[in-house]
Amino acid sequence: MVLFSFCGLFIFRVWSRAVGILILATAVFFLAHTGGKTATAMLPAVVLVAFVFERYSWTRIPIAFGGVGALNLLAVGSAMSPGLAGIVRSLGIDPTFTNRADIWRLATNAISHSPIFGYGQKAFWRTEELVYGGEGLETWAVQASHAHNSYVEMLLIGGFPLLFLSLIWFFVLPMRNMARIDQRGGMTHTGRLFLRIWLYMIFTTCLESLLYESSAGYLIGWFMFCMSLFGLNYEASADRIEREPAR
Repeated sequence: MVLFSFCGLFIFRVWSRAVGILILATAVFFLAHTGGKTATAMLPAVVLVAFVFERYSWTRIPIAFGGVGALNLLAVGSAMSPGLAGIVRSLGIDPTFTNRADIWRLATNAISHSPIFGYGQKAFWRTEELVYGGEGLETWAVQASHAHNSYVEMLLIGGFPLLFLSLIWFFVLPMRNMARIDQRGGMTHTGRLFLRIWLYMIFTTCLESLLYESSAGYLIGWFMFCMSLFGLNYEASADRIEREPAR
């Protein structure tokens, strides 16, 4: 619904205000009734951050790398460090992130045993060794189907090499494309749609495993994230043709 809201804002600016408002209003209404507090709060936050990100280039590295790094540190780090958990609790946030902490502890322990090669796509969760091994007596996290954090999930899939290559694809290249867009005359409404989707996805994946996903429940997020990566590159590379005013 957050992604549909961005599409509604885009349609409002480029095609039909009535249709755009209708899509935005219905998406926000649906989102508000899902009970998803994080996603509901992120919708206006991402719109604001995208505004700053687009206009002030010096904020881009702190927002993208610093913001995602800090969120991962507080989230996954609180599962490992009582000190960080105390800091998160003092902010009025559940330090377990709705019981994700058990999953992250299980995942990081597994990563420590295979940090270079990982376990392969969908090869760690629900394996016989995990479900029927001794871990199941200690934590319910063995019942999880993914790490609830895309960056941790990447380490499980392909180790640090996959994480390194993915950070280049998901962060470095979009940042370079943003710089090229500035040089070519600034952002269009289409580019702004791609930027909002990209920003939302790199932050929400700190709490959900949406990247490299093929399951139906998560596929739309992964698809639209790939679309945003392609779209930012397209905006940075394509030649713009100004149409003559309609007579």
